[in-house]
Amino acid sequence: QDVEVLATRVSLTAEQTPRMVTVLRAADIAAAAVHSVNDLLEYAVGVDVRQRGEFGVQTDVSVRGGNFDQITVLLNGVNISSPHTGHLTADFPVTALDIEQVEVLEGPAARVFGTSAFTGVINIVTRKPQKIEDSSKNNDFGGMGHVYGGSYGYAGADLSLNSAHKVGENASLTNLLTGGYSRSDGATPNSDFGSTRIFYQGSLKKDVLSVDGQFGYSYKDYGANTFYGAASTDQWESNERYIASLQVQTPLGEHWELMAGGNWNRWFDHYQWHRGTSPGGENFHKVDAAGMHANIGYNTAHGRTSLGYEMRYEGIYSTSLGQLLDTCDWVATGGHDATADIRYKKHDDRLNHNIYLEHDVLLDQWTVSLGVLANLNTGLDHKWRLYPGIDVAYRPSKEW
Repeated sequence: QDVEVLATRVSLTAEQTPRMVTVLRAADIAAAAVHSVNDLLEYAVGVDVRQRGEFGVQTDVSVRGGNFDQITVLLNGVNISSPHTGHLTADFPVTALDIEQVEVLEGPAARVFGTSAFTGVINIVTRKPQKIEDSSKNNDFGGMGHVYGGSYGYAGADLSLNSAHKVGENASLTNLLTGGYSRSDGATPNSDFGSTRIFYQGSLKKDVLSVDGQFGYSYKDYGANTFYGAASTDQWESNERYIASLQVQTPLGEHWELMAGGNWNRWFDHYQWHRGTSPGGENFHKVDAAGMHANIGYNTAHGRTSLGYEMRYEGIYSTSLGQLLDTCDWVATGGHDATADIRYKKHDDRLNHNIYLEHDVLLDQWTVSLGVLANLNTGLDHKWRLYPGIDVAYRPSKEW
């Protein structure tokens, strides 16, 4: 009941939230004995996980009968959903060993998380770096390793390092660095894969000021068999991604609180309809999504009011998607699979401007949350659209 979840513009405990939120906690995750985050999501009620390959190689995730392009996926509250295709959203730079909690919010949530939250939201919360428990120490370190193997050339290793430091009066710095690699020759034709991932999370706290940052990288290449069409059994794909975010949170007086930050995501996607055959239905894509946000909250004994603004840029360079560029504007392909003689010939982009207003009333047995999102998408017609909503929860007892 003391666990905070993201179901409104401000964090509430699981008991206070006005929405139905499924929470997988650390004990649930440890008992699940899964190989990937994608496997773990199958334990959440209302979530449909369609894996085309084992160990999270390629996965489509949907909620409540929607499709993989109609949900928003967050990592520690930061939007990491791909605007290119939901096929790439579930490429996580973390493993199940790195996860502390998974929150699944079912149903439309546009007024809280933006217009892509059509049927639900999944928030993946990673383990927090350890804190210094012994007041006589200024530094603390820890680590964990994991090596595994199996049939068909399956092998891998994970490493996790964490540290905590006192950096001044009432100030501390914590760091968590994880990484891993796994690979397999595949149990069926053209089902081999390799997967590399690195993730860093750091937190600086001084008095009431909190600064949190994260960075992630992942690269995987795999035989895609008949993933995207039955006419070709030798498809191949590689996905590479970067994520980075920084967030600052601090009180402003007795009742006010400010939270602001920025984030950046980049995806490289390389696809071949016939593996190793060029051109053979070959596509290259580079997608960027970058945003900034600010949120001001006002807290009282019985309620919280939140006003926020978010801007998100989404752009794509591609050999097949977007508006055709002039020859002089063609861009060299990038990423791990960059090819010297192939250029991105098409490009398109858009901006999303979001303004959020929400008020949450917190009573002993009731929670009432009402708010509205105003959205302007430059990829449409430059007009503002409103997405209002109200959620009411009643708790007759602690068990209900």
